[in-house]
Amino acid sequence: MAAFLLLFVLAAAAACRPITSFRDAVLRTPPYERHVASLRAAALDRTMLGAAWIAAGDRALETPQSTVIPYQHSEQFSQDRPSAVAYQVELRRGQSYRLALGSASGSRVNVFVDIFRVRQDGMFERVATTGPPVRHVAFEPDEDETFVVRIQPEFLATGTVNIAHARR
Repeated sequence: MAAFLLLFVLAAAAACRPITSFRDAVLRTPPYERHVASLRAAALDRTMLGAAWIAAGDRALETPQSTVIPYQHSEQFSQDRPSAVAYQVELRRGQSYRLALGSASGSRVNVFVDIFRVRQDGMFERVATTGPPVRHVAFEPDEDETFVVRIQPEFLATGTVNIAHARR
């Protein structure tokens, strides 16, 4: 009887482990990466617009605009011209960076925001991320460093987004 009970407990624990691991993996996956994965799962990455949307996110990281904070402006996104924008910001240790996104003209555009540390080897390391429906991001660096902030709307989204960069 004790052997059966032990076997039952071990089987139950083993059966639960993949579900917990899968749930944890999904929760750790950034919203942007989940969106890209959903496009790939639906084979939309093989369409002209899907491939252009993914390429726009990559291209934005490679060509960020230098930005002096505080900075506010509006960005127009169109479903027939997939795009993303990225900003290079210099932040100091202990400074709090804040990004607020608003909708213009009553159009609500869902966006993904990723903040990347630019490593010494030129590679990007994601340090903060958010996705729809969140409209604010706050980040405080551990050291004085350069960061790139990428903003990209959901696939096929159209509208104007008001963007406000601030620090405290």
